[in-house]
Amino acid sequence: MTERTKLILTVGALGVLEALLRIIFYYEAVFAGVPLLQPMPPASTMNIVNPINLVLGIAGLLVIFGLLMMTRWGFWGTITVSLVTVVFDGASAALVSPTAFAGLILPLSFLVVLVPKRTQYSGEGQPK
Repeated sequence: MTERTKLILTVGALGVLEALLRIIFYYEAVFAGVPLLQPMPPASTMNIVNPINLVLGIAGLLVIFGLLMMTRWGFWGTITVSLVTVVFDGASAALVSPTAFAGLILPLSFLVVLVPKRTQYSGEGQPK
């Protein structure tokens, strides 16, 4: 079984932080009317961005739990959510608001840390 290292614990802690921030951003944008992006895009655009942030936040919490429990689904789920986040925030930064680039920092860091460990989560007898 793969050992829970300080690096995995750090990814887990930062992953929880990122997921919670996405959920808070959703709440702030939808219920408190806080303009999170500058310049503020049209409401029709935010009607797409906000639910995606909520889904990424909830999915992030789920997969980070699996990662911290050293499961294969948690590891690959974290990779998947990180990739989806990079695509979403990259597209948002290019098409909606440059401030969305900030959302790339943690998921790219997670990928840099986790992808080299992929062989530990793909072999027989490894965490499931």
